[in-house]
Amino acid sequence: MTLKIHFYVLLFLLIYNQLFSQDYYTKFHHIASENGVHQTGFRYVFRDKFGFLWISGFNNIDKYDGYKAQHIPTNEGSIFEGKAYGFMSEDTLGNIWIPSDAGLIQYNRAEDLFKKIHLPGLDSSIHFITISFRDEDGDIWIQDYETNLYCINPYNLNYKVYKSDKAIKNGLPSGGIMGITQDKNGFLWFSPWGKGLV
Repeated sequence: MTLKIHFYVLLFLLIYNQLFSQDYYTKFHHIASENGVHQTGFRYVFRDKFGFLWISGFNNIDKYDGYKAQHIPTNEGSIFEGKAYGFMSEDTLGNIWIPSDAGLIQYNRAEDLFKKIHLPGLDSSIHFITISFRDEDGDIWIQDYETNLYCINPYNLNYKVYKSDKAIKNGLPSGGIMGITQDKNGFLWFSPWGKGLV
């Protein structure tokens, strides 16, 4: 009798397992040339507050609305003068800030145009390679080729420069900043290439 009960319990468990266990598959949506995207070698994807995806590649930027992409050329002769590097950021007005070979480019949403941003008193030949973060105060953090960090107020273009210097013990280390984040206490955390966290 006990063997029969064990058999029915085992049978019940096997049937129950088959009836109620399911394989869950995640469906991935591929965005490609059929959607108007101009390349497949993407470097960075950014979602703005209106839901648009800004897709940065080696030589293009595409603005994707969920159905089709609008191509934004970054080649020589465009406002970008070559490459746009990704790591875009958005200010509180919805403007998109983009680093490029030409320097700092802003997509002004209200005017629906791209324009080069000149920071007062700063050499216009400085090229920015990353824009990693908009902090809680709305300031935009960027980095130049010399690995200096800039904290820019996007409304009046006032800025502060944080220079990398190996001689300063607790200063900003040299090397590219790979990411910036802000914790719940308002502290900024930087991840310089191969240097841990700052």
